Order: sequence, then C-alpha cells, then structure tokens
Amino acid sequence: MSPLASQATNNREKVGECVTIYKRGKNWWASYQLDRKQQREALSTESKKEARRKALIIEAELIQGKREVTLPPVLIMDVIEEYLAHLTTEGRASKTLNKYRYTLNRLAALAKTQHKTSLHQLNLRLIDAYRKMRMEENRSAKTIHCDTYIIRQLVNFGLSRKMISCDPLEGLKNPQPKRTEQPCWTPEEVNQILAAANDPQKSIFTAYADTGMRFGELQWLTWDDVDFEKNLIHIRPKDGWKPKTGESRKVPMTVRLKQMLQ
Repeated sequence: MSPLASQATNNREKVGECVTIYKRGKNWWASYQLDRKQQREALSTESKKEARRKALIIEAELIQGKREVTLPPVLIMDVIEEYLAHLTTEGRASKTLNKYRYTLNRLAALAKTQHKTSLHQLNLRLIDAYRKMRMEENRSAKTIHCDTYIIRQLVNFGLSRKMISCDPLEGLKNPQPKRTEQPCWTPEEVNQILAAANDPQKSIFTAYADTGMRFGELQWLTWDDVDFEKNLIHIRPKDGWKPKTGESRKVPMTVRLKQMLQ
C-alpha cells in the first residue's frame, strides 16, 4: 500500500455500526446513511477522540430515530393545490372541494400577512389568529371547528408526503363544539305550510317533509329511484353526484307522498 493510500485509510474510521469519521483538512467529519441518502456532517474538531465521541452521539440518535433529513421549504399554496388535487382523485364532491379551497386560501392569505409562506412556518399562534378572525366574522363554533379540521388535514397531508419532517401544529386541540338545538316545525305547522302551497312547490315540500331528504338528494332523484311496490325511495350516487355520506340508503314512502307521485 502506498504512503498516500495508507494515510487515507488512517484518516477514516468506522464508529459503531452506522457512522464513519474521516478527516478533511484539519477537521473531522462524519458520514452516515439517513433515509437511504448519504449524509456528511462537520464535527468541528481536530481531535480524533472528540470526533469518535460525537460520532457515537450521532449513532445513538440514528438508532433512536431522532435524526431527520432536512427538507427544502414547500410553499403553502403549492401544498394546497396538491392536496385539493388529491381530494379530487378521491371523488370528493365539488361542494366539499370549494369549502376546502375557501378555508385554505383564507389561511394562506392570513399567513402571508405574517410573512409566512412555507408549510413548516405554520404554528399554533397562526391558528389562534385564524380562529379569532373567523369569530370576528360572526362564524359559528361549528364552522370554526370544521375550518380547523381542514387545516389539520392539510398539514397531515404534508407530513404523509414528506413535505415537512415535523408537525408544526403539534399540540393543536380542536374539541367538538356543543350541539345546538335545531329549529323544527311541528306536524301541525308542516300541514299548514303544505295547505298554503301550490304545485310544484307543494310536491317538493311534501317530499322534504315525509322523507327528510336533503336538497341535493331530492334534486338528483329519478323515477328509477322510486319503488312503488315496496314503498321505498332509493338515495344513491349518480354520475357527477353522490350523497353527503357517500353511501346509498332507502327511505320509506308515506301514503301521502305515494299518492302525490302517482
């Protein structure tokens, strides 16, 4: 072995199972694999003994999973667009996509006023500011809860796609708001409304009253969905639309509704 090769060998030493130290100039460096990529780290010492000590610390952190690859910053708006594209491929309804887009764009606009443009810059104080903004707009507790959930999902998407290496919203709490009693007409009031209504509104109101269908469900109903023999109405997905829950269900048909439809 040549003197030069011998010197190079003497300047490299494996410490533990994962880390190799080597000398570059006067200082020692560490080399190791992390997430299938070669990492080089300056140990900032001229002492081989100190280099070994620091290498053992790196080794322990690698084994314990405390070391993470430093990822380049990803713009919030880029993550939003990729997340919405992902939701589109999952078949989410356009109404849902519009809601998500609105919430996330509002978040990005607020973050920009605080000079935060990258996903890793989101933090709990920004979420507090967002919630406060929505409260000042007289939004309900349920709406603010849903907005916070959407933001949480955006960050989870970024984590799952390795756009960020740690959770900037760690510790975020989003408790369910208290349920509020929903207004409901009595049967007598419903009958008064139906008696005062004219067709086609009367038929529509009767269908709502007797089935509990949502607006979209009635809008997309076809005659193929109406089973007069079994007195059932089928709520099921159509091309370009699906129920809010995404699942099909059967609704009993009242005598009054059946007579009206026939």
